[in-house]
Amino acid sequence: MIAALAGCLASGVRAYESSSPRFTNLSRGGGDVGVSARGAAPAPAAKAESKPAPLAAAPIQTPVPLAPGPARRPWGAWVLTVALGLAAALAFHRRDRARARANDESLALAAHELQSPLAAIESYLDLMASEAPVSTQQARLWLEDLGRMRTTTAHLRRTITDILDMTRVEDGRVKLAAGPVDLVSLIAASVSAYAPHAAARGIALKVDAPAGLASALADPDRLRQVLDNLIGNALKFTPSGRAVTVAARATADRVILEVRDEGVGVPAAKRGRLFGKFQRLGPATDGTEGTGLGLYLAQRLVVAQGGTLVHEAAASGGSIFRVTLPRA
Repeated sequence: MIAALAGCLASGVRAYESSSPRFTNLSRGGGDVGVSARGAAPAPAAKAESKPAPLAAAPIQTPVPLAPGPARRPWGAWVLTVALGLAAALAFHRRDRARARANDESLALAAHELQSPLAAIESYLDLMASEAPVSTQQARLWLEDLGRMRTTTAHLRRTITDILDMTRVEDGRVKLAAGPVDLVSLIAASVSAYAPHAAARGIALKVDAPAGLASALADPDRLRQVLDNLIGNALKFTPSGRAVTVAARATADRVILEVRDEGVGVPAAKRGRLFGKFQRLGPATDGTEGTGLGLYLAQRLVVAQGGTLVHEAAASGGSIFRVTLPRA
């Protein structure tokens, strides 16, 4: 490198802007060298020797390495990390869904297999009740025992129906036949079915629905299932001496169906899980235990018909379950 620089100087290359604070320029051409000091007259050029003195090599300065900063991950690595995390979360979610679905299908299969033997038991109970002795103390005891067994089998049938409906709703296999539904007639039929149970518990079962109420656009069988569920649930959590009221009214484009009770109410901590699967509100006042599927199915069936089902705490401490459906 030094020899190349000396060759360039010897061939007449000019170098300007000396970095020395004392000299302003350095020129070499044709063997003459002129040096000018700042503020002094230029000196006559001296005769250059035949061989110029070799220039001193400038010291090589080693660059000082910068202090290492925090390592920065490229954007591609971040995107890959996020993608892998999402893929893992999705895989876990699918696995959990598949496991839950398998459990539900197993439960539905068991419930389906119980239908035939349960129907046989109910038939035998009805036959035994028809052959009981008439107008004797023994006959009354016999019929009371048969009634308790019949109640137990009815509860088991409702449980089986709820489990099978749960799988149908989640698979989208529930068939709905929407049409105009007379809510006044529907309420009367459901209330009359629960009236004996309410009377036996000492609960007043009331109706508050005006005549000539607008019809709802819904499936009558599924809406009856929803209403039966709400009335039965209200009776279950209402103490003796209180009331359960079934009310209905209409707005410009909707019809509203309410079941109000004066029962124990729903604790605030459980309201967020009220319509979940297998969620129980607490110990029932009549001592019965449900599957925890009733409200879940009721809400899903109402939503499938274009409506809503919500819960509201009543001022009396009980609960109000409000169904809103489109008008026919």
